[in-house]
Amino acid sequence: MKAQVLANEALNAEVFRLELEKPDGFTFKPGQALQLKVPDVANPGALLDRYFSIASPPEKQSLELCIKKQGAATEYLSGLKAGESVELAGAVGAFVLEPKPHRHFVFVSMGTGVAPFRSMVASRLFRDNLPLSTLFLAGFRHAEDILFGEDLSRLDYIAWVPALSRESQDGVFAGRVTAYLKAAEIPFELSEFYICGSADLVKEVRAILEQKNVAEESIHHEAYLHPNKKKSW
Repeated sequence: MKAQVLANEALNAEVFRLELEKPDGFTFKPGQALQLKVPDVANPGALLDRYFSIASPPEKQSLELCIKKQGAATEYLSGLKAGESVELAGAVGAFVLEPKPHRHFVFVSMGTGVAPFRSMVASRLFRDNLPLSTLFLAGFRHAEDILFGEDLSRLDYIAWVPALSRESQDGVFAGRVTAYLKAAEIPFELSEFYICGSADLVKEVRAILEQKNVAEESIHHEAYLHPNKKKSW
């Protein structure tokens, strides 16, 4: 199916926000990714499958993607203008929100890993089933790299905590998200943890949670892969 581009804007030097019209009847669950069919510049006429977490809630009348430029496919997408179209195959993935109002929730992300969690916390499913507390921990290198900070800081039902690994700024945690997680006073055994970012981040956070006696079924994760590798769901 085709979707028209509504907006395409740079969020920082490496990441852009692509907003697409939502086709009639299109549905997805908070946390899922959008499968796009992107022209293969090295093989004219061929299409490449690319997957990007949806950064907007299902109730919104458009689809927002938060994409890092890395490779020919994302460079192509970064050049699309409003009014042009892109082919999409649908929503995919099992990394989805599972409401548990009797538990605490902790979201841990790095870079564009913030996208599926933005979809989750803004969704009606989450707002109608608020957990006991919500900590949204998001790691970035520099202040200019922070994604959706204004939007997320306005949500009064979550604690939005950006962490900067390569600079200091007043009011912002200086260090990696893993350092914050180790020192934070979190009811670990009473919490659900959602992790999204690099495979290394997922591995490090899982190791911390194991030390804190968090049950395996309370750890939900999604690791981003290099665009040339297939994504397994």
